[in-house]
Amino acid sequence: MIKIILMVLLMSVISLVTLGQNKGVELLNVCIKKIESEKHITYHASYREKSVLVSDTVKRNGLVKLRRDEQDTRFGGYVWVTSVDSGFAFYDLYYTYFVHPKQKEAIIFVPGVLQEWAIHGSQSRDLIWRDFLAPENWKRIIEKGTEIILLGDTVVKNKESWNIQIRFPDNNLATNRIKNIYINKKDSVPFLISNIDLYKQTTPEFSEFFIDSYSFEPLPPDAFEISQIPDDYSIEEYHKRDLKLLDTLTTAPGFSGKAYKNKMAPDSTNFIGNVTILDFWYRACFPCMKGIAMLDSIGEKYPNNLIQIISVNAYDNNEKGISKLPKFLEYNPIHNPIFLVDDEVPKAYHVYAWPTFYIINKEGKIVYSHIGWNEDLFNDLSKVIDKLLIK
Repeated sequence: MIKIILMVLLMSVISLVTLGQNKGVELLNVCIKKIESEKHITYHASYREKSVLVSDTVKRNGLVKLRRDEQDTRFGGYVWVTSVDSGFAFYDLYYTYFVHPKQKEAIIFVPGVLQEWAIHGSQSRDLIWRDFLAPENWKRIIEKGTEIILLGDTVVKNKESWNIQIRFPDNNLATNRIKNIYINKKDSVPFLISNIDLYKQTTPEFSEFFIDSYSFEPLPPDAFEISQIPDDYSIEEYHKRDLKLLDTLTTAPGFSGKAYKNKMAPDSTNFIGNVTILDFWYRACFPCMKGIAMLDSIGEKYPNNLIQIISVNAYDNNEKGISKLPKFLEYNPIHNPIFLVDDEVPKAYHVYAWPTFYIINKEGKIVYSHIGWNEDLFNDLSKVIDKLLIK
């Protein structure tokens, strides 16, 4: 009899979980349909982010205007975003503009010259509702069979809401990856999205994206035009030559620094006879953390008698930065040498964004360079290294 009761209870629990999953998927589909039914949105956004590696909670807020255009492959539509501390930027499907009110100047980024960086590299990037521009992102989550659960009804920001939770599978960078979406019952708009991730098993990251005072009214034709820039502002093009990394087969500049792992002893680089990877990074850079994990895998694949990896950090080369490195390295271990250098070293390598990677051959010549981190970077670096080791 007891076994029968336990079996009934177990089946009931399974049924409730299944019901919650089905309802979660159903509500996310409702959100997708709502987003797809609208082409324009204007909203006030607030974003906050907290990491145990950064003492303060990062907070941003500002006004955003978006107009989706499925034909645009760069952002997914027109973008206009502003915040209190960084002026405003906008994209008109061809040019990207970054406007500095204090300097009364605007910088134009032409196609092919870091247009994504002009917006996503700014402090306003987290205010952009990317899922509005690309609702297919949520469709793919459903298609992959990701666990999506309705947690229940709640009241958030004075709005009657549904709370659904998406639980992503672990990967080599993070575990316990959870996204909570709060959906306004009144109009099916997902107005609050929070993310919790546990990076490198011990580094919790929390972020929250909130949209308020939103309107789906069509935006005027000139909302994303150059007329948005006041007449008395100077307008200059951000020239590609200012952004270019060192050319292939350029002799890699040697440099000296403090060897962090060797009690800050002075040290200098030697590229001759070694295949070398340089990683320019700093502590509070989240893509840098991903790059560190990727290079750890590279180090496991190639013994240190075959390649050398050097982590180069100018940003944290000060009393405050150095004091925080032990905790950072506890969560994001770097098994290769760390050089703390002055600002002239990244300048010599034309580094303007982090992380930046270089590969140097045994003759001391640069054969590869890359800005940023992406999922393909491990394979890309491996292909270059394999060719160099054959020679």
